[in-house]
Amino acid sequence: MKGSSSLETTAYPMLIGAAALIAISLFTGTSAENASHPPGAWGAILFMALCTTVLGYLWWNVGIKKIGAGKTSLFFNLVPVVTMIISAMTGAAVTASQLFGVVFVILGVLTASGVLSLPPSKPFPSKMEQRNHNKKAVRPDWRTALMLSSFFHK
Repeated sequence: MKGSSSLETTAYPMLIGAAALIAISLFTGTSAENASHPPGAWGAILFMALCTTVLGYLWWNVGIKKIGAGKTSLFFNLVPVVTMIISAMTGAAVTASQLFGVVFVILGVLTASGVLSLPPSKPFPSKMEQRNHNKKAVRPDWRTALMLSSFFHK
């Protein structure tokens, strides 16, 4: 869908998906089952359809257009964090391990997006440097130096 706007990129799949779901619903279940749902349930369904689905995809596509797919995809990691926050607002208990995970997810997103930067790390030493480091430095004494000098002066 190159060259199309974020609204078009979102609208076409949503309309096709809605049409397919309506077609399927015509052949399954009865309308009496659907009519028995209270108006609040229909309001919740409408909210989920429009706000969380359509607007979510629309804003996602706007993000891809503005900052690119790579940086936008980082924010997909925040989905479980937002889900936990919404669950907590509805009364679900939040555990310490979930909070621990939230901290790491947010730090990971901030680091990967370039908001936080890590100090440069020292490169790992090569195998030769490791071997040389592990050897004890042996300092020759005067006898070794005398022996070596007599060996080379012959």
